[in-house]
Amino acid sequence: MALAEGMPEARAILAIRDRPNYLFMDAELWGGVLRILFDRFVLGDPAWEGLAFRLWAMRVLCYTTTVATRGYDAAMEYLEGTIRDYETRPA
Repeated sequence: MALAEGMPEARAILAIRDRPNYLFMDAELWGGVLRILFDRFVLGDPAWEGLAFRLWAMRVLCYTTTVATRGYDAAMEYLEGTIRDYETRPA
């Protein structure tokens, strides 16, 4: 989990081991995590692959239990808005 220490909100990410809670992995934090993964991820490195999978699972669980429960139209509107935000966010 040493790689996780370099992620935004590392304390919350690492706390999952003791206290399952995924609601912190909102779209804004996920955008920051993605930027780091795009810059540093090493394909074939088990540590990076494991971390990327766990981070993605946290985001999916957060989205599924908050946004997707509002229904298809609301979920799609949210996703489209999130993509627009990512496209316009400075690097």
